[in-house]
Amino acid sequence: MEQQLFTLDQYIKRHYNWPVVFEEQKKSELSIMKFCDLHYIAYSGFYSNRNKLKAGGKQDINKNSESKPHFMPVAITSKKQPPAVSFKLDGHEISCTPEVLNLIMEALL
Repeated sequence: MEQQLFTLDQYIKRHYNWPVVFEEQKKSELSIMKFCDLHYIAYSGFYSNRNKLKAGGKQDINKNSESKPHFMPVAITSKKQPPAVSFKLDGHEISCTPEVLNLIMEALL
């Protein structure tokens, strides 16, 4: 019986058991491209994780897949918006700052 490469949950989240994936690809005698196409694996993910495994020896390459997202603090500041000029032209509403309207008018004249 063929070893399962990933569960449905792993497939949806794209968390693969990479050492098993690499072994199954070798045993399949398929090219990496054909194997990845058959199992819906991105080529970049295959090569990236294979290189991580080679570089780190026996480190857990699946560790990053399970990590939680990182958040960065963001400061929201309110800036006073310049007054907008709005007008309709041929059924289209156009809104811009007075400076942009001035540039448009200069370009048209």
